[in-house]
Amino acid sequence: MAKETNSQQQLFASSQNSYSWKSIEQIKRGEIIVVEQQDVKILGVRKDGDYWLVSYTDPLNDKKMEQLYNATDFVYTKA
Repeated sequence: MAKETNSQQQLFASSQNSYSWKSIEQIKRGEIIVVEQQDVKILGVRKDGDYWLVSYTDPLNDKKMEQLYNATDFVYTKA
């Protein structure tokens, strides 16, 4: 897992777009985050117990998707 995370960090560090590493608790509606190597716009974020439920539109099929994150998770956000 650490090797995969390191390669993802290198990928984003070398890309032309500017990304930052942010706690899931800091994410807000309208921000762009990376999910499965795709930039997605956040439609909503809500706390569900110890987890955060993030909804977004999948750019490949325009379907509304939801992703569950632990409160300690971090994601890439587009600056």
